Amino acid sequence: MQVEKSARARLDTTGWRRDFIDYLFIGFTTSSTFEPTDAPILQCWAKSLAILQAIICLTTVVLLISRPVGVL
Repeated sequence: MQVEKSARARLDTTGWRRDFIDYLFIGFTTSSTFEPTDAPILQCWAKSLAILQAIICLTTVVLLISRPVGVL
């Protein structure tokens, strides 16, 4: 029972306000499939790293696709 209370205290959102990074993360998550859409990311730094990872993945995919298309 004590573990449940501490987990609730950690995830308490009473003082939380939406920020630009939250809206950016939601928009980027819905526009790309390289993001964890099933797991909520709560920290701002983690959201920024997830967006950076998705940008790297999308850039890699675009480069891998553009190479054979350029050969044609």
